[in-house]
Amino acid sequence: MSQNPSLSDVLAAIAVKTREKEEALALLDARNKELARLTALANALQQFAEGFVPQGSSIRQETPPLTPTTMPAIKTPYGNKTTKDLIRAYLASTPSLWKTSEDVQRGVSEIKGFEVPMGTIGPTLSNMKNNGEIFRDGNKVALAERVRNERPDFFKTNEASAQAEAPSNPTQDESDTSMPQSSDASTS
Repeated sequence: MSQNPSLSDVLAAIAVKTREKEEALALLDARNKELARLTALANALQQFAEGFVPQGSSIRQETPPLTPTTMPAIKTPYGNKTTKDLIRAYLASTPSLWKTSEDVQRGVSEIKGFEVPMGTIGPTLSNMKNNGEIFRDGNKVALAERVRNERPDFFKTNEASAQAEAPSNPTQDESDTSMPQSSDASTS
């Protein structure tokens, strides 16, 4: 029978993980600085070379300057995942189905290793809701796939409440066409 770890064991494990995270972030920072230096050097060399190659020459090689869109992807500790991918992964991996946007922000921030602002999480959740990737229930969200699998009754409940909230005055298309419609002219 295994025993629970002691507080000192837990603190030691946390210290190791914190040190590993700090080392990974320092390495990433060093690589970003080196990349910025090399990008500046490549752009300076390109401008220098343009001064020696005559305009319109057949040996002139057109290469765009290095920008974030033309640079190769940089591997980070969390991979090349988008915020949407990380939200999906977090919502799929949590034991509870429904999470608040604050829970999602904390979870994604934990995955990335730094705080992801709510200004990034909120719009991404809205887009995911509009695309049908997540469902909202009050102030909580859940992956649509999990809701379909784990809470099929959610749809029946929401359909009933949507019908109860439907406007009481139907439009011309929704009303019974056999009944005459009232007009603006008053009848005497």
